[in-house]
Amino acid sequence: MKSLKDQTNRLRRAHILEAAVKVFAEKGFHVATIKDVAAEAKVADGTIYNYFDNKIALLMGILYPQLDEGVTPSATMPLRSDDPHAFLSDTFARSWNELNPKSLDVLRIVFSEALINPELRAVYTERMIGSAVEMNRPTLRSFVKAGSMRPHDAELSSRALIALVFGFVMLRLLGDEVTAQRWDNFPAHLANLLHEGLAT
Repeated sequence: MKSLKDQTNRLRRAHILEAAVKVFAEKGFHVATIKDVAAEAKVADGTIYNYFDNKIALLMGILYPQLDEGVTPSATMPLRSDDPHAFLSDTFARSWNELNPKSLDVLRIVFSEALINPELRAVYTERMIGSAVEMNRPTLRSFVKAGSMRPHDAELSSRALIALVFGFVMLRLLGDEVTAQRWDNFPAHLANLLHEGLAT
């Protein structure tokens, strides 16, 4: 059971993150400062640094709250590794579970800022993309070894799974109506598409 101090810290951290969402949305990540976030949260600037090393850590905390517990998003939902179709379904479902309206808004900030901010780009690539590649690659290789998938380049295939998710996120952020209307259908559709292929 969490102590009162732990619960207080969690609540304060959540409060800071809510303030950061508002500030980043209003001012933009590049212009917003820690001071702005502190003012919105009604706490001292130093209080922010008790929970986050810098503005990038704050942004990552908004996008993936579980990171503060040392858990990468890709590890929050176990993947079945005994069946290729189940693995693909789990992979896409895991990503979709993390893509709520709030995280999509934050991803809009991350994607636009990462193109011009090398530090943010490096952090996001290492923590998010790198962890997903590391998680998917061994399973893909094991399926090939077991004969349940045809031989393929696991490095590229792992990245292709990530690219499919990123592609649909971009379509959603760009306002594609079909993507928005049928958002919940994509995990199963992508798993079937990749597993069965398009051949008759």
